[in-house]
Amino acid sequence: MENFGATPENAKSEMTWITLHDTLVYAPGALLGTKNIGSASEQKPSQYRNFTWDEISRQKNITIAGMRVSHNLIFAQNSSEPIAERNFYFEEFSNFKFVIKDKIQSPILLSDVLPFKTNRRGTGSGLEYVSEQSSIYRFQSAIEIPSTGQIELTFNPASGLITAPDALTNPILPDLGLIGNTGFFIRIVLFGTQERSIA
Repeated sequence: MENFGATPENAKSEMTWITLHDTLVYAPGALLGTKNIGSASEQKPSQYRNFTWDEISRQKNITIAGMRVSHNLIFAQNSSEPIAERNFYFEEFSNFKFVIKDKIQSPILLSDVLPFKTNRRGTGSGLEYVSEQSSIYRFQSAIEIPSTGQIELTFNPASGLITAPDALTNPILPDLGLIGNTGFFIRIVLFGTQERSIA
């Protein structure tokens, strides 16, 4: 079945779209480390995550075809670097990696899945955000979620990055157990479809 909306007469199944999201969180003054997306090992309120791979694999017939990421990270600055150079380094050298049934897929660069493209200014004094990229990064081929739950998605940050120290100006992220509710996030959204049987 190719179209969304009204189901043709005598159809045995229908296709619906599905959106999965998760939020990775880092405390102020923390060294960025690898984190798993969709992991059941960490509890989060529904506004920060609406799935785990274990849960979604049991629903069956789910395929994801695209991805979008946003973040609000600010980093501790090295006095020898231009302003905001850490963000440029972070976006260009961090990546996401799928492992599906023990097969490691090629990494997806963070800079490719952001809704904007960051470039250094010619003066070297900071960063600028140039024309928007496609709002959704489309995979080279759609990924079918294995019914066995054998799928992982990890975020691998560029090395040596430390978030900005705690301050009154840091972002507020409530209900996550952060000290003072202050911290930074990386938001991952996956776009796909689900084929469901019609009774």
